[in-house]
Amino acid sequence: MQDNIEVSVVIPIYNGMPYLKETVEGILNQTYQNFELILINDGSTDNSEEYIKSLTDRRIKYISQDNIGLCATLNKAFSLAIGKYIIRNDQDDVSEPQRIEKQIKALKESSYDCVFTYITKISEEKEWSNLDKLVENKSVLRDFDPWVDGCMVNSTMMIKKDIFEQIGGYRQSYYPSDDWDLELRLVQKYSIGVIEESLLKYRFHDSANTYKYWQLMQDRRRWAEDSFFKREKNEQEFQFEAYLEDEKKSSWRYYNRRRKDKAKLYMRKAGSSFLSNKYLSLLKYLLLTTIYDPKAIFKRVFNLVKNKVSK
Repeated sequence: MQDNIEVSVVIPIYNGMPYLKETVEGILNQTYQNFELILINDGSTDNSEEYIKSLTDRRIKYISQDNIGLCATLNKAFSLAIGKYIIRNDQDDVSEPQRIEKQIKALKESSYDCVFTYITKISEEKEWSNLDKLVENKSVLRDFDPWVDGCMVNSTMMIKKDIFEQIGGYRQSYYPSDDWDLELRLVQKYSIGVIEESLLKYRFHDSANTYKYWQLMQDRRRWAEDSFFKREKNEQEFQFEAYLEDEKKSSWRYYNRRRKDKAKLYMRKAGSSFLSNKYLSLLKYLLLTTIYDPKAIFKRVFNLVKNKVSK
């Protein structure tokens, strides 16, 4: 049976409860059924393992290990996958029932080596379709443009295993912007597509690593972009510390970027507050966003109105 498996789904786990159950069920209940599900537990200290060991589906492959970090965990799981195509699905995100079916069809019927999809943001209370950024067009499969699309949610990724191995997988040194670094390396060498349909529910919650490492994420995001342009010119990539030193040579640019980083953080917290029905917090974070970067508020509101009208 293993010889016939086309798709491997990887869920990296570190203290995944209470959301892990819904995530796993979202994969097991896919319309496309010919896959293996790799659950790789990176040293969880909650009851994730107890839940995983209660599962009896024969498609599940369980790996338990001491904590080695997200990038190394993903690279290990991808290397053990037997499918020609690999999906990443993070422990708190929920795939739509037709996700695998639609992504494998997109890869098989095109020249793309990797495809991403749109997302719907969710919390315990509600969903948000991201109309302030994009509009779904379910019939569209198009080229990925990193400078227009920005960083696609890696939890939506389906990639050919040999392509992932050729590119060298995730690089720990770029964590927590390792996903952006991977996408920028991929788009320089391979054909990357985007399905303009939300096939994943992307969970917002206060314990997400995004908030813990926000400034580091922004610094390493820009470092990944700097490395992209250095590769374009066949120049040596900076180490992170050298990149930061070079960045600080222009004080105005350095602090202006940090001002915008703060605005992005407050905008994200405003979105999280909206999804959690915390409307006083929503107003507070919208005000802070306006103080730090009024253009950002105008742009999001303009896009929201434009997309609602066009929809």
